Amino acid sequence: FKVLSTTTWKPNLVLESSFGITAAFSPDSRRVAIHGNDGLLRVYCSATGREERSSPKGLPGSELMTFSPSGDMVASSLGPVITLWRLGKEPIQDDIDIGYGHINVLAFSHSGKQLATGCKEGLVNILDLTTGKVHTKSLICATTVYSLAFAPDDTRIASRCMKTVQIWDMAKEEPIKLLPCHPSASTHTRLLLNWEILAMYTVDEWEKWVIYNGQRLLAIPADFRPKFVELLSATSLVLFGEQSALGILHLSPDPSLEEI
Repeated sequence: FKVLSTTTWKPNLVLESSFGITAAFSPDSRRVAIHGNDGLLRVYCSATGREERSSPKGLPGSELMTFSPSGDMVASSLGPVITLWRLGKEPIQDDIDIGYGHINVLAFSHSGKQLATGCKEGLVNILDLTTGKVHTKSLICATTVYSLAFAPDDTRIASRCMKTVQIWDMAKEEPIKLLPCHPSASTHTRLLLNWEILAMYTVDEWEKWVIYNGQRLLAIPADFRPKFVELLSATSLVLFGEQSALGILHLSPDPSLEEI
């Protein structure tokens, strides 16, 4: 396992492992958390490779890992179990079993007070870190949850399955809006929405049109029709062919659909 400098392209950190390593960068990219062979979760300085701290006890295993927005907490998961590690002079480690569901994606709210998990069984569980309570949202599509994103004010959450993005008001049982999503998008692509009007750029199932807010916005030339797409930003789509990128579409942050 190597952490490379994007300036020199030389490794700042090299770890030997006979098994897979789960890792995550802090939001400012200055630290990287790694769960290695011995079961301990360690935090390293990504610039120097120096170990800064390690978890007080071993974790049973981890498949996913993410930092909180402030960088003072790391969450990891294995099956239905979440491990929370609060960084500090005396790290606190909590293991929380959310019950039914194999966790496929983790996402902190912007305040860091909530942690959402998306399951392979089509459930979104929202853990309130201040009270320990878990709130569950059952997706209409009942398929694997691939991506999650909180609104900037943390009052809504978006979840993506294979073909649909569902947007939820945290206080309501049913989704407040459904958006089509390109089925060949990368399974863990980021959800980048215009939260004011609840809209998102994607392409249609035939890769012929850019779609925004459920409506056709821009025709894609035949030579640039992708096999899958990625959201580079809330207003940029990367189009990928069989083996390489075809190009990037830079779009308006607030297109006028009435003029189409």
